[in-house]
Amino acid sequence: MTAYYCLSIDKDSISRDSSSYLGKLRASSVGGTGWQLFDNGLSAKDAADEASLCRRQLMAVHFQKNIMGSRGPSRLACVVPSTDGTSDSLASIPSIDATEPHG
Repeated sequence: MTAYYCLSIDKDSISRDSSSYLGKLRASSVGGTGWQLFDNGLSAKDAADEASLCRRQLMAVHFQKNIMGSRGPSRLACVVPSTDGTSDSLASIPSIDATEPHG
């Protein structure tokens, strides 16, 4: 199981059912070097055929430690979906296979 963090605008209300819930940041690798940011939509499995209800991946982050130890910079790569020119994000909707193990 990979780690994830609930994102909320209210520190006292971090439940997924709360109106304060914004989304989640989930590790995409066991070592914690890859992370994905999702909005507050439903998993592909729970959304069924309603694509508008499905959670969207808003960003992916990959951290690579320096192979020289602490003698130089590490790498951090962030991938953010492009926009359609009107400020609407073209965020991707994960497939059922990609989200099912993590819920």
